[in-house]
Amino acid sequence: MKATNGAETLFGFQSALDCAETFLLEHMAQEKVDPLVGHARVTYSIIQLIRYCGQLKGKDLWVAYRFIADYLNSDPLRRGLSHYAPTSPGESRLLPWLMEKNLAALTMAVCYYKATKRYGRSKSG
Repeated sequence: MKATNGAETLFGFQSALDCAETFLLEHMAQEKVDPLVGHARVTYSIIQLIRYCGQLKGKDLWVAYRFIADYLNSDPLRRGLSHYAPTSPGESRLLPWLMEKNLAALTMAVCYYKATKRYGRSKSG
């Protein structure tokens, strides 16, 4: 799971969530599925954005910015943001707010900061 393999590989969990959502909708009401899948989509997005931004090098910044700006505008994420509800002290409140406001550059900066705090500085960056 490296940024050099392309951001799309880091966000492959979206397909799994889509499949889970389809399965759940066959067995549960939409009103119950949307909050579950929406919260999961935002939670995993935050985790992967932090991992992705922590691996970026200078030459990758523009490509990453374009990917993240597009990702923040994606319909599944937009729908998920309305269902994100942090329940523990470790869950982010700032990043979902930045994501909801479509602030890609600030989202990248906060994710990079969180990555360096969590994983240390990248040896390649």
